[in-house]
Amino acid sequence: MGCLCEELAGKGVEVSPTCIGQLWVFANLQHQEILAVVKSALRRRLSRGQYVFMQGDASSEISLIKAGRVKLSKLMEDGSEIILNTRINWLTNRIGSMSLTKLDDRLHRVLMNVAREHGVKGAEGFTIQFPLTHEDLSFLTGAHRVSITRAMKSLKEAGKIIQHGRTLTLPLEAEWI
Repeated sequence: MGCLCEELAGKGVEVSPTCIGQLWVFANLQHQEILAVVKSALRRRLSRGQYVFMQGDASSEISLIKAGRVKLSKLMEDGSEIILNTRINWLTNRIGSMSLTKLDDRLHRVLMNVAREHGVKGAEGFTIQFPLTHEDLSFLTGAHRVSITRAMKSLKEAGKIIQHGRTLTLPLEAEWI
């Protein structure tokens, strides 16, 4: 029998192996405290278009997205909406990646984090099996989309990423350990 999240998601839905008790925010809790958090966690399945939370909502809970895609957006004062398309929770690793000055290094770090958290380990390395747009990557690295195109080309030429159609594979390296 799998995790309750897997049962809720249903058959055929790929669910992240990260459980709420493994999040960094709970790292200093004792085992019994983590078990209490996991037991009390509310698990729900949302349909396309449903909100996880709204801008301005009081933050009284933490959301862990285990499967699917999330649309992040911010409503500006002039009424316009900035849409930040991203998948499952990458934002915690973004700050560490932003400290690298060279775009190739920042992009590679972001891709490694995504592959480590959501990729599938295979013979070639970790494969990210969902499409990442250059717009997604520009948001995650703090760079312009055109610069992402150049950096992607550089990473491919250096053998740091392998692209097959819309999937990316990051070869296994010492950095994974």
